[in-house]
Amino acid sequence: MQRIHCNSKKNNAYRYIFLLNVLIALQSGCISKTEKQDKEKQPLKGVVLKFKNIGENTRKYVSHRSGPYIQSGICDLAYTDRLRQTEKICLEDSIHLNIETGRNMLNVDFSFQVLDQIGFLLMAGDSIEVDYRENFPYLKVTNREYNDIELNFEGYFFDRLQRNGNSATGYLNSGYVVLQTLTGGKNVPSIDSLQHLAKDESKLYFHLLDSLIDRDYISQDYFDFYSNRRRFFDLSMESDKTDDTELVSKYHSRFDDNLLDFYFYQSALERFIYRYGKIKNVKMIRSSNGSNPDYRELFDLITKENDIPELTHKAILNKTLVNVIRNFPSDDIKTYVAKYMELTSDTLFHDFLVSKYNLDFDTSHELKLTSLSSIASDFKSHLETQKGKLVYVDFWASWCAPCIRALPASKVLHKEFKENVAFVYLSIDENEEAWRKAVEKYELDDPSGSFLITNSKVSALLEDIQLESIPRYLLYDIEGNLVHKNAPGPDSEEIRILFDKYLGK
Repeated sequence: MQRIHCNSKKNNAYRYIFLLNVLIALQSGCISKTEKQDKEKQPLKGVVLKFKNIGENTRKYVSHRSGPYIQSGICDLAYTDRLRQTEKICLEDSIHLNIETGRNMLNVDFSFQVLDQIGFLLMAGDSIEVDYRENFPYLKVTNREYNDIELNFEGYFFDRLQRNGNSATGYLNSGYVVLQTLTGGKNVPSIDSLQHLAKDESKLYFHLLDSLIDRDYISQDYFDFYSNRRRFFDLSMESDKTDDTELVSKYHSRFDDNLLDFYFYQSALERFIYRYGKIKNVKMIRSSNGSNPDYRELFDLITKENDIPELTHKAILNKTLVNVIRNFPSDDIKTYVAKYMELTSDTLFHDFLVSKYNLDFDTSHELKLTSLSSIASDFKSHLETQKGKLVYVDFWASWCAPCIRALPASKVLHKEFKENVAFVYLSIDENEEAWRKAVEKYELDDPSGSFLITNSKVSALLEDIQLESIPRYLLYDIEGNLVHKNAPGPDSEEIRILFDKYLGK
């Protein structure tokens, strides 16, 4: 990504040149007027995406001082599914995607330049060709006539900004500055300077939209989509110095249940939850994965907010509940799932949570597993089959850099002690596909020793051993008794000493 230029005279000049070029193109007829669409006749069906290419923006890892790579969490595209849950898709090769919409319009955000995002509004039934040009995604509708300027408005907008020194909006929207600061990046522009430039870009953004709608070159649907998207982006850029009451009031004034199907709105709700926690002084809780607000306290505070539209209020609560499930023990999960159901009676979302996180509280004392052949079992039963051997358990995940770094040493240890020690790799991945790919990549495909934990959110065993960080190792003796809750790692001499001790050598 290019270094941003902060020469205000130059920035102002290219902004107005850009605006002038667009208006001249409009007046000369180079950009056709939009075709009015009869949305009532649009069938509720999927949107098909065909990728002509992907480009270099699909890197999923960034360098980090703690190791060679960490997962960036950035995927190639994101949208909101039928349950209004965020779905992210990471592409490996040029593929076809069929996204079931259940609605007339679908907002898809595409990544470019690794971290930045461009928003698109697609119509139900669309067949789309995706073409990355110099890492910018451009979309083309192949099954109907369409208006290129309204479909690719943000692409043209950000492309021109990038060509004239990069986009402050792109930096801020992606979290690039924070990421580079954390990973030791140099020459990182200040947040204040970027926020100032982003406000100027917003003025240009809205000026262009107004010009397009006044001349009937984009439809009202697209005008409303881009306007709302940008307003929520501007709101996310509010300084931490903004008065707490004023900031909450601004969010409340822009909440709109009619926007719930859009990905940008769901993302805005997630940002609201975090900012709301800050302005309400919700305590932060440290864990192995960093610091997070106490989502239990946040949930209780949000339930008391009466000025939020009903469906948006429920959406904020269910996002907060998901964070309770991800970050707190089973007793808290059970309590807050019950609170959510009492407040909303939302059985559809409840069933989704039970399925996704395997919230079977009646069997939470067991650690449930699935094998590479998709056979369900539990850890206790697996221990029974290994009696007579020591059992060395490795808790890991596909995204855990220290876990991956320890695997070569684990393989050496396994080869040395395979006759007397069973090595069991238990993944806490939430994404089964990511687990399977990592198992294949790192050759952990022994069917008797590699499993995915399916009830990590409610397992009493994981609470008993206080599994707060990974990698983590357990050691069981030949009778199946847990003899070490925090065993040495495979690259240590201490683990060999322990093996010899419990094998009676």
